[in-house]
Amino acid sequence: MVRTKISEIEAGAVVAWSPVGDHADVVALGSKEKGGTGFDDYGGELELYDLNITRGPDGASPSRLGSVKTPGRFGCIAWGGAGPSLDGTVVAGGMLDGTVNLWRPSGLLDGNSSDDALLS
Repeated sequence: MVRTKISEIEAGAVVAWSPVGDHADVVALGSKEKGGTGFDDYGGELELYDLNITRGPDGASPSRLGSVKTPGRFGCIAWGGAGPSLDGTVVAGGMLDGTVNLWRPSGLLDGNSSDDALLS
């Protein structure tokens, strides 16, 4: 059985592709499943992955670039914006509780706090 790169990521999630050409291999995943258990229970998670597709058929496995826990689970996700970098883009998450949250993908990259990512 042939597996696609995105199927290598074990997650029940909605997916949005990066609109930036230089980051065309990057996807945002918004979890549809409940996160954590017991005292660590939280709503969901937004993650950025580099699928490494353009490195050819023998390219590297997908790598997680960053993540943030969210108070709710995702019903849908979209990634839009303009510009040559991730700084000019926004990820919008339609949450199962009816709210819409906005994140800056550049704020999710490793080394940044979750406060750097959430816009509203």
